[in-house]
Amino acid sequence: MADESPKGVDPRIHRFAESAQQGPSGLLCLTCGSTAVDQRSRSELACAACGTAVPWEGEKFAVLRYVVLTEGAIDDALEVLRRTRPGVRGDRGFMTYERLLQAALATEAVTRRKLPMERHLKALDVLLRLPSFCGGSPTPDDDWFPWWCYTQYCAVGHSAASLFDLWQRGFYVEATVLLRRVLEVFIQVRYFHGHRSELRPHLTSKTRKERVLFKTMFETFAPGYYHHHYGEMLSGVAHGGLPSTTMRLDLSKGQQATVIPDTTYNERLATWVLNQLTPVLFGLLKLFPEFFPQYSDLVDTESSQARIASLQRLSEVMSSHRQGQRQSAPWYESIEKLVCWSGTE
Repeated sequence: MADESPKGVDPRIHRFAESAQQGPSGLLCLTCGSTAVDQRSRSELACAACGTAVPWEGEKFAVLRYVVLTEGAIDDALEVLRRTRPGVRGDRGFMTYERLLQAALATEAVTRRKLPMERHLKALDVLLRLPSFCGGSPTPDDDWFPWWCYTQYCAVGHSAASLFDLWQRGFYVEATVLLRRVLEVFIQVRYFHGHRSELRPHLTSKTRKERVLFKTMFETFAPGYYHHHYGEMLSGVAHGGLPSTTMRLDLSKGQQATVIPDTTYNERLATWVLNQLTPVLFGLLKLFPEFFPQYSDLVDTESSQARIASLQRLSEVMSSHRQGQRQSAPWYESIEKLVCWSGTE
């Protein structure tokens, strides 16, 4: 059979996802990834997809197909596919690039099944489109802000998309490092939009004296956010502090917590990263027309409507999270000020 899996994706994972709903089975072919495995005869077990066959003791074992393919069965199968790769031998269980890649692809499959991401994908599409509606000079003049802000928006969409890709594949530490960068772009463009005279010295100064500190920027809009959220958590991860260490541990084992060698889906970390990303995307989309006053004259109707729709969807995500997680209330008090979120978009 022709391999129709996306380029770079283990074809066995593609085959499993394709065949599991059609013919769910308790057996999984580790050669091609299909679940179309059954007894060819009493003494032989065979895969109908690729023809792989092995001797089978039909007097002692029989194939029993599931009536319903449960989430647990899917997760078990993906875990096996993650850890077994045809043709890869002799690594004695050591981590390799191939093993890490396959683990990431399997984690991506689980993430896409467990967490809704359509709203964030649409928001990323809008963010990547926004630089087309900046207007103004492509080179710096006396006012550096329009040119500089344009370059930041050209880059931040790529950073956010890379973050999202790492996130869904289970690279939570690496995604958080990029999350910090995306947040830094946002807070800088918001701050220098209102303090334009400080931008050029900030960018050209060779000493710290004329540079504006991130603490100053955050405190201008959301007092307390810098210390409690940016400094302790995001910077702690980016600089290899304790937060990044705990994100790589299997904490279910308590004091005997062990390092997780490859990527695997983690509900707590996956939702944490996504909840942190949501308001930053919201702020970048909402304040864009303020940063670029020519936006309303340049944007087409479809792109304008897409931006408004994304703001509404991201606002709904934040409102739902705040209502469902009461302990997040203090954080959202800062977020409202930081990204100009009213909850009524």
